[in-house]
Amino acid sequence: MLTRRLANGLLLLVAGTTLAACASSSPTGRDSTVDTPAAGQTKASSGVSNDAPVRVTPSAKPAVLPAGECGRVPTSAGPLAHLARLTVAAPSAAAAGATVALTVTISATTDAPRMITTPASSAVLVVQNGRVVGRARGVTAPEVPLQLTSGVATPAQAIPKNVRLDSCASGAGALAAGSYSLVAVLGYRADPMNSAPNDGDVPQQAGGQPFVLVSAPARITVT
Repeated sequence: MLTRRLANGLLLLVAGTTLAACASSSPTGRDSTVDTPAAGQTKASSGVSNDAPVRVTPSAKPAVLPAGECGRVPTSAGPLAHLARLTVAAPSAAAAGATVALTVTISATTDAPRMITTPASSAVLVVQNGRVVGRARGVTAPEVPLQLTSGVATPAQAIPKNVRLDSCASGAGALAAGSYSLVAVLGYRADPMNSAPNDGDVPQQAGGQPFVLVSAPARITVT
């Protein structure tokens, strides 16, 4: 009986010693190497190493306008913007590079004071998708007085009489085949010599201020 008790006590002593050793080697009950950072490194609070490389995104390239971009169609302004309209008559089709003759007339909805039209600020524009791709500039010539009468169509003498179907971009050559529009631009100013009183329908304008009157587009197909 004594021998059996001594044997049981010895087994309990060995078991206790083993449990104590296991507890001291892993106080948290887990493998203590899981959260330990590697030697020579510092763990950031976000879980990402502080020495991670920084990538810089290159800035976007500046926008480059297409080669055919030669300006935009202006907007009618001044006293004639609401009192008159330009009409362009031109062929419906022409070959690329050809010179197209056109007739531009101006008509008014009411009698208007005399205007001075300016060839140097007049032009014919070839337009595609809202952009000017070709043009005929007005020549440097004497200014042309213009007296408008209600319901009467008058030739717009300051506007070029023809336009070549070439690109206005340097060295681009003839326009590509496709659908285009012809737009006339009439440069003008009020005649400073006008002495007639304002009748209430025509706004009083400063004599020297320049304006433009822009036509509706006339369609043309380049072949």
